[in-house]
Amino acid sequence: MASRTVVARAQCGCGCAKLQNRRVWYDKMYARMISGSTAKYNMLLDGRKRQLLAPLLEDSSIRDVLEIGIGSGANLPYYAAARKDIRLTGVDPNAQMLPYLTASCQAAGFPEQQLAFSTGLAEALPLPDESQDVVISTLVLCSVDDQRAALAEVLRVLRPGGSFLFMEHVAAPLGSWPRSLQELVNPLWRRVADGCHVNRETWSIIRSAGFSSLDLTHFAATPSPLFTLIAPHIAGRGVK
Repeated sequence: MASRTVVARAQCGCGCAKLQNRRVWYDKMYARMISGSTAKYNMLLDGRKRQLLAPLLEDSSIRDVLEIGIGSGANLPYYAAARKDIRLTGVDPNAQMLPYLTASCQAAGFPEQQLAFSTGLAEALPLPDESQDVVISTLVLCSVDDQRAALAEVLRVLRPGGSFLFMEHVAAPLGSWPRSLQELVNPLWRRVADGCHVNRETWSIIRSAGFSSLDLTHFAATPSPLFTLIAPHIAGRGVK
């Protein structure tokens, strides 16, 4: 059997021009920034993440797991705590995440041979149809260019009965002052945060994506004013 090390699969999955035109200097800077903020976010939402990822521990039949936008490996400690026998594939458009992902893998105690990494877009996943038991997305749909296309890809690669587990920051309610603030700063935010939108009503897109069943919850990540822009969150599970 071929090795599934992160190094062996560090390649472009779709060869699209958008990946080729990414700015290396920016990707390096952003990868370092994201790596540094991972622990703080996990501490903030530890309980929510454990609940979200519980199916990985509860269902031993789950083997093939895809994380879109795997980044620096924020979720690796949860995978390692739940199961070390899953075959994890991580897809991310930023190839500069790889050194941080490798380090996170080692720190979390997740076997490197169980992790494969490919550079690619959520809208064009480099995986065969119906090849995954679970697809995971945490803080990813805020940044993709086309949410509908990304979710169509999620459904394509999921096996029948497979699950999409998600946690995303979303828009505040219409008419609220946090929403007004989100609308005001979003153009600048997108430029400095690698395309991230703070005003997307992602729940609506997920509900219309075509899952056979959907459990979706709204919650606030923190009451702190410092996190007003990204406090509104959703989390849930969609079944193909």
